[in-house]
Amino acid sequence: MSAESRDARPTCQAHSRLAVRGRRREARKRWRQRAHSATVDSREDTVLESEKRLFLRLGDRVFHVNYEEWGLGAVVEVMTSSVPGGTCLVRILFEDGRQRTFNNDMDSALCCCYLGLRKNWRFDFGDAPRVARAQATAAKPARRRIGRA
Repeated sequence: MSAESRDARPTCQAHSRLAVRGRRREARKRWRQRAHSATVDSREDTVLESEKRLFLRLGDRVFHVNYEEWGLGAVVEVMTSSVPGGTCLVRILFEDGRQRTFNNDMDSALCCCYLGLRKNWRFDFGDAPRVARAQATAAKPARRRIGRA
């Protein structure tokens, strides 16, 4: 029997169903092996690092542009979903005594950075002594000029 005549004859439905089931079984087996070969922690870390761009971290000082009466706030809780496409929330305790929750994912249009929440970049160094600058009366070194000769 030639190869052409073998391909031309109709196949039995039962035979084709068994072949499909066998392929499905093999595919499931491969999927299970791949799923169990990687540890759960390493998969969660890569999902969190690659998917989420966070605006605020724990302990950041913030203020709201539109609501000055709230005062300064501090980030007290960060909640990041481990599910791809999940939400990232941040809870902030403001000076008025209320905790407010905001979206913290910079890829979302509802992120707190786009809705008026700003980081407070004013640093308090406490009692650290201030370094004095050189006095203006001191002789300045001569500046070299680079010119064409």
